[in-house]
Amino acid sequence: MEHEAERVYTVQQVAEILQVHLNTVYRMVKANKLKAIYIGESDKEMRITTTALREYMKGETQNETS
Repeated sequence: MEHEAERVYTVQQVAEILQVHLNTVYRMVKANKLKAIYIGESDKEMRITTTALREYMKGETQNETS
């Protein structure tokens, strides 16, 4: 059984998917609302996995219905 590699997105790609500003994505990560993987030494170089993005979107959907 083969496993597909999970896709990772840049902050720019996540901003486009969620239709928000780049800074909004950085704030969501800083507030622990969206999980990110940091690349290198800079806190600006990060990637967001498909799983993390789905978890965030699922949480936001649940908040809207509450």
